[in-house]
Order: sequence, then structure tokens, then C-alpha cells
Amino acid sequence: MFKRIDSVRNPKGFTLIEMVIAMSIGLIGVAGGYALLANVQGTMAGNSAVTQAQQEARFIVERITRELCESSRDRVWPSPMPNGGSDYIVFLTPRNEDRVFIVDNDGNPQWQRAILYRLDSDSKLRRYQLYMSGTVEPSERYQSEIVSRNVEQLLFNRVNNDMITIHIRTFSDQGEKVGHVARSRAEFYTMVKLRN
Repeated sequence: MFKRIDSVRNPKGFTLIEMVIAMSIGLIGVAGGYALLANVQGTMAGNSAVTQAQQEARFIVERITRELCESSRDRVWPSPMPNGGSDYIVFLTPRNEDRVFIVDNDGNPQWQRAILYRLDSDSKLRRYQLYMSGTVEPSERYQSEIVSRNVEQLLFNRVNNDMITIHIRTFSDQGEKVGHVARSRAEFYTMVKLRN
């Protein structure tokens, strides 16, 4: 004899609809987590880019200030500076090739080098120097270097005879690494007192 077996539902499994709903919820969670991670990475890269631009601006201003403050007010060009400022400055410094401050017997500076800082149209800040005296070989009297490749604006203004302002804006593009195209910028402004 045969026994009749009624079809009984097995309550241990999942239906297709339950599986689709569970997978949809899981995908939404993964997508949200990825969006959060990408946002955090973008913020970190942006903060890093701003910090780099600020450090670049501070380094440039400190370097120019250190050399410029040793110059005299009648040894700085252009003089007078045009309205709106100048994107270059030329000055004389009394330090020789060994970075020694040279003075005569009366304590007056002996001008050793001419220095030019100039912002080019390709965002490069260049520094040129010409040794006017000393023991430098003629082939090494003129030197140039790129101080920075990330300068958008550099302005020198003469406030009065012995004060010059420096205004600089630098940038950093590190944000591109995670898909952000925005350029991070930093501005720095300072005043330099020249020697009498």
C-alpha cells in the first residue's frame, strides 16, 4: 500500500523575493559605505593640498624676506613700483658667495650680489642672482633656479621708502588623485622693512 504524502512547505528556506530584497539592502549599504569612504578620502586629500599650498607660500615669503631685509631702500627696483604692484623685484645684498655679510671699515654694506625674483606666466617663481664681486669664477657669476612651480600671483608693493609688502597666492592640485578637480589655494601677505 501506498501512503499519500501531502506537500508540506519547508519553512527553512528563503523565497526569491526575500533574496532580492536582502541583496538590494546589502547593495545600498555597500554603496553608502563606498560613498562615505570616497568623501573622507576627498576631504583628506583637499586638506593635504591646502596644507601644502600654505607651506609653499610661507617658505617662499620667508626666503624672499630673509634676503630682501638686508637690502637698502635705494638698492631695490622697480622704484617707484607701478600702481597695483610688480610681479618682480630686484635688489642688492651684501652677502658674498659664502653667505658672509661684507661691510667696509665704516660699517657700510658692500653690495656683493644682485638678486631678482620673478613670476613667469607658467606659474613658476624664478630666482636669479649675479655675483658682482668676490672669488666666484666668471662662469659661475650668474645663477638661476626655480623656487616654486605653484604660484598664481606674486605682488610687491612699496608702502613707503623703507617698507615693501609681499602678497603671494600659491596652489596645489593634489585633490585630483581621488577625482576632485578643484585647486586648493593659499594666500600669504607680509611687510618687509629695508635697511636704512
